[in-house]
Amino acid sequence: MYFKDIPVIYRLHVAGLDVSDKIFIYVLAFQLLLSNYPGSLISGIGGLTAGILYKANFANIKNWRIPATVSQFCEKNLLPFLESPPVTRTQTAVSVNANQQRNVSIPTASGQRQVQIREQDVETLVSMGFDRERVISLLRSGLNVERVAAALIE
Repeated sequence: MYFKDIPVIYRLHVAGLDVSDKIFIYVLAFQLLLSNYPGSLISGIGGLTAGILYKANFANIKNWRIPATVSQFCEKNLLPFLESPPVTRTQTAVSVNANQQRNVSIPTASGQRQVQIREQDVETLVSMGFDRERVISLLRSGLNVERVAAALIE
């Protein structure tokens, strides 16, 4: 179906052969088709067969609709098995105002320099699983939140 429905955008000459830009899609699809042989081959043939039957409108398949009773039954009985459980988030013990800032003095060669550390930034990085003292230490060094996160990941 892809070869009929999607037009060629440009043509390539590879090793003396004239091929279209769609060759990359075909190669990837073929690789996927053979990636877990024979199961993927059987699934691929089933998918191609279903696509051909739909495209040909075999038995007026394009007008078929799932009855409401079947849809409701599946929603009630099958959907709970397919849904992911809700994500539970743990709350930190300390309640902090989102805009609260902490001024920290950092000694430098020319005297004291004020660096503002937002408690929200600290809490965000700690909630990602990073050590609180390490986060504060890196923020005190003058790095922004993104650089601190990158440094912690490395």
